[in-house]
Amino acid sequence: MKASFLWFDFTATPAMSMIAIVIVMAMIGSVTVMALAFSLRAGHKTLEEGYHRWYLTRPITAASLAVLFYMTAIVGFLDLTSLQRSSDLVVAAALAALAGLFTDELLSKLRRVLGLLPPTRGAAGKEEGGDGVETK
Repeated sequence: MKASFLWFDFTATPAMSMIAIVIVMAMIGSVTVMALAFSLRAGHKTLEEGYHRWYLTRPITAASLAVLFYMTAIVGFLDLTSLQRSSDLVVAAALAALAGLFTDELLSKLRRVLGLLPPTRGAAGKEEGGDGVETK
């Protein structure tokens, strides 16, 4: 199927279409969590100044994580030669949306599995305060 986006023309394969659905659904899930967090913080007047980066990068992180999750876990269970089945699309979209909704939790679990330090710890393993100064 021929498609165009902005000024680029390309042929969309079923696999490309599935990846696009995964990206969009993960971003929708991520934006849902962001809207809930923003409204909760705004309602309680606890908005923090440094969170603007989180609002910008979270959908991209969620989409990337969903694609990785889809490529590693889902592709093994779905038949790539028959991506026209609606059940495959629904499963991929639902799992991508869940990855978008639970991006923070999924990243936390991956950090532990990979043996990485939490983001609040410095490279030496000491806890860092909010101002970047290490504390014991």
